Amino acid sequence: MTRIIKRIPKRENEELRVSSVEYRGLKAVDIRLFYKVRDDEYLPTRKGFILPRELVKELVEALRKV
Repeated sequence: MTRIIKRIPKRENEELRVSSVEYRGLKAVDIRLFYKVRDDEYLPTRKGFILPRELVKELVEALRKV
């Protein structure tokens, strides 16, 4: 099951999506770049990663230091 948490526009035809996912039984966060193929239709690219939920706090702490 995938639930989109946030869509962040990057360019006119691209957006970064942060989603809550379950991948092979692992509850995780998927951060991935999507590109527009039609008006409201986007497809995922290979640019992104899946992070186990236990590591989200560490990622947020690192991003706050940027």
